[in-house]
Amino acid sequence: NNGGMITLPSKAVSQNGLTIQATPQPFKYGDPIKISLALDTHSGALSFDLTQLTTLQDSNGATYATTGWDGSSSGSHHVSGTLNFPALNGQPSSIQLILKSVYGVDWTFEWTLTK
Repeated sequence: NNGGMITLPSKAVSQNGLTIQATPQPFKYGDPIKISLALDTHSGALSFDLTQLTTLQDSNGATYATTGWDGSSSGSHHVSGTLNFPALNGQPSSIQLILKSVYGVDWTFEWTLTK
């Protein structure tokens, strides 16, 4: 028993020459959510404000705006850091991290929450 901690796997998606890896940090229901992101491209600079483009959505239909970004600033080929979100409402069965219009496409990372 890990004290009710939810540990989720890292997921990576590649589109349009960009790879984004998303890794939720272990959390308990009621804790703020932190998701580590690593963005890697071989062409062009990564210049966008992730806090403006990213939302978290749960299986109950609630949407959460990010409360901040801790990490490197944009403008290079490699950007990494942590997106912070508020605690989830209740105990949804899954969450989706959605990045809108990054490199011209939308990105969705989905995790099932198992107790």
